[in-house]
Amino acid sequence: MTLPSSLVCLLLGLLLLLSGCSHVIPARYRQDVDETVRFRQAQQLPTQTFGKKILWGGLILDAQAGTEESELVLYSYKLDRWGEPVAIDDDGGRYLLKTTRFLDPAIYDEGLFVTLAGTLEGVEPRSVGEVPYVFPVVRAEKIHLWEGPFRWGLKPHPNIYVPYYIEDESYPRSHPYDPGPIWGPYWYRPAGVR
Repeated sequence: MTLPSSLVCLLLGLLLLLSGCSHVIPARYRQDVDETVRFRQAQQLPTQTFGKKILWGGLILDAQAGTEESELVLYSYKLDRWGEPVAIDDDGGRYLLKTTRFLDPAIYDEGLFVTLAGTLEGVEPRSVGEVPYVFPVVRAEKIHLWEGPFRWGLKPHPNIYVPYYIEDESYPRSHPYDPGPIWGPYWYRPAGVR
């Protein structure tokens, strides 16, 4: 029995659509994640959260690469269902990501976002400026670096997944109501924008 070509095209299109809606961290790294562990718990109760698997995201504040391990200082962000950091975690703060992988600071640049799966290893007291601060430490098992920085407030629509169009700001307008050329479509996080 042969399927009509339109049905085959429809099935392939659905397959492509579904593959684009998957989580950025593979399932094998997410299967043992304890979703009840939050930042404040890890910071204030390190003995109770030691060894727990977590799935967190964050904004890169600093990146250091050493001969034996690399380290990122991250500020915690809430994740959407696909693992993308979408909003500052009000109960969050700064934490350390450590890995034996070489994370080049030129690639893992300040201002970019990551999503990670890893294991809590305790806390490390340091300071932020001159203020003492306790950093939860995560040993990363899987890291996803997002292509461009988060562009909070750029999208006027309340649904962040609806495509929208932006205009060329260098266009000389002939009058205030001249819409100018429209460029797009761009999504909320345009790829490659730094």
